[in-house]
Amino acid sequence: MIITNQGKSALKNTSLNDNTIFFLKDLADEYCFTKIYCPFTITNTHDINPSHKKIHDIKDCDIHFTDVCIASTVCNSVAIKKSGQQYLVTIIVNKIIDDEECIRLVEAFATYSSFFLMKQEINAHHGVPRFVYDVMQIKAVFGTSPSKFTKQLFLNTGSVSTIMSSQFLRLDFFMPTSTVNILKYKLFVEAMAINDTTGKYIRLYRFFQLLHEYHIVKETGVTRDAAIYKKLNDLGIVNYKLWNGSIEEININTIENLRKTRNKVAHGTFKDSNVFNNLYHCLIPIVEQIVTCECVHFDESWL
Repeated sequence: MIITNQGKSALKNTSLNDNTIFFLKDLADEYCFTKIYCPFTITNTHDINPSHKKIHDIKDCDIHFTDVCIASTVCNSVAIKKSGQQYLVTIIVNKIIDDEECIRLVEAFATYSSFFLMKQEINAHHGVPRFVYDVMQIKAVFGTSPSKFTKQLFLNTGSVSTIMSSQFLRLDFFMPTSTVNILKYKLFVEAMAINDTTGKYIRLYRFFQLLHEYHIVKETGVTRDAAIYKKLNDLGIVNYKLWNGSIEEININTIENLRKTRNKVAHGTFKDSNVFNNLYHCLIPIVEQIVTCECVHFDESWL
C-alpha cells in the first residue's frame, strides 16, 4: 500500500482503522523518532577468474552503535544483526524523515559499510564483496521515544540498489560521530564493483586526478606526479600495506608508475596481468587511505 498527497509521504496508524491516514506535518509535534529497517545480503563482483569466486559471509554479526553519523545525518543508533542469510540493519534517527530520506540513509549506510567489507577480503581472486538491498524491503516507523514506535511509513519508491560480499569475514568497521563525505566512499565502492580490471583501474585512478584538480595548489615547474606525491605526504599517506602484511613506502616512482599504467590502460596498450598487479598491490591500498582521510573532501560538481 502506497499513499501520497502532493508529494508528501503518508502514514498509517496500524493500531487504528486502516483508513486513518496521517501526514508528516501533522505528526512532527507528537513523534520525534524514525526507525528504519532494511535486510541486506552479501553479493560478489568478480573481475579476475569466476571459477575462484567465493561465497562470502560475516561470522557472528551482532553490532550496535550509538550517537553516530551516516553521511550528514546524526543517528540515535545503528544496529546490524544476522538473521539466516540476511543482515538486518536498524537505524534510529531523532527526527521525522520522509521516504526519500529513508532511502538515502540506507544507500549511504550500504556504501559506507561496503567499503570496509571490501577491505576485509585481501585475496582479489576471491572477488569483491559488497552489501546489496532491495529498496522495496525498506520499512520505517515513527515513535515518541527510541523504544516506542507506533506508526508506519509507507515508501513510495521505484527501485534502488547498492553493493557488497565475502567468505567468512569480520565486519570490522566503525561508525563516525561527525559528518562523513559519503561521495568518496560511493566512488570507491562503485569502482570496485566493476567486473573489469582495466575499468576498475581507470575509475580508481580518478581519485588522484580529483586530488590534483581540487586539492593541490599548482606550482610552476612542479610536475603532476610530484604534486600528488607531496599532497599524499601532507595528508600523512606515506606508505601502504600489502596483502602479506608488509609495508611499502610511497615515493615519486610509485606515483609515476601508477600514472603510466593508467595511460597505457586508457589506450589499450597494457597487459592485464600488469594492470592487476598495479591495481591490487598498489593503487587500491593507497586510494583506500584517501577515502578515509578526513581532510579530503569531494563534491558532486567535480564529477
